Amino acid sequence: KKILIVEDGVVFRSLIDNLLTSLGATTLEAGVGVDGLTLLSAQSVVLVICDLEMPRMGGIPFVGRLRTRGNNVPILVIS
Repeated sequence: KKILIVEDGVVFRSLIDNLLTSLGATTLEAGVGVDGLTLLSAQSVVLVICDLEMPRMGGIPFVGRLRTRGNNVPILVIS
């Protein structure tokens, strides 16, 4: 089971990834919402951790597009 991290800050994304992988989780990473949506088209995840403030597509539009696609995966929004 995979967790998707959508965060534009490389350091913060890495910290979240390291924490989750140390707990035994498998992660996928995206630097912007558009890339997160692309990953979700090809991968199944059990949780999305998403930043609010990102270039090109922030967290709110990302969540909206995800829900429009009918994906009801739980989302943890961070900022």
